[in-house]
Amino acid sequence: MSKPGDDRTSRPQKWIAGARRYQQRLERRPLVAFLLESVRRFNKIDGKHLSLISLLITGLDVSATAQVAYARAFTMAPLRGIQKYLRGATWLILLLAGTGAALTLRSVAASHSLWLAIVAGAVLVALQFGFFLVSPRLLLDLPFAWRDLVPGAAVCTGAAIVVHTVSALFLRNWFGVYGHAYGGFGISLALAAFVGIIASFWVWIAAVMGVYWERKAGPAAVAKMERLSADVSAL
Repeated sequence: MSKPGDDRTSRPQKWIAGARRYQQRLERRPLVAFLLESVRRFNKIDGKHLSLISLLITGLDVSATAQVAYARAFTMAPLRGIQKYLRGATWLILLLAGTGAALTLRSVAASHSLWLAIVAGAVLVALQFGFFLVSPRLLLDLPFAWRDLVPGAAVCTGAAIVVHTVSALFLRNWFGVYGHAYGGFGISLALAAFVGIIASFWVWIAAVMGVYWERKAGPAAVAKMERLSADVSAL
């Protein structure tokens, strides 16, 4: 016969076992599995430390660190020598050009008709998608199949739209609240927090692209690309 105390002791164990079974069923769902794998990849590539790239002033430092993030996220060897800086500079120019185009289109759309705003929004989405699509091939100098990069680029584009929209809506309030509470120092804190969020987002993008590419391409293509990456890096 079981004692009364045994029932009280076994209840937490049953709850824990039930929670573990629920977690296992949850992790088998594709979307949840992808999110968990993205978080694990972000931590594996030291995403919290790589997020400091946006705190640097020198553009080449940003592009070089972005290369490291993508190389780690795709488990490839990073480029070396002049090739590293040439491709990093090209990536940075594309980033700045895309940002400038986005600001211009937003300004034009704000003062014109609704249809022009819709067209401008579509162009912005296309530019964002194209940038994410070419980034792995550009930064790593590897012939990834375009079709294998499309899912990750699509997810990153959607996430970028959400992040930029939320930032535009709340950044002004952040400055106001922090500035009212702490003055100029508070504004600096708000700016640092915003930069940290955006920087983490950029490193997370690399992790997302790497995870989706591996799933789409398959083990054989991944192994082949790793060998090619080692050869390219050794040049």
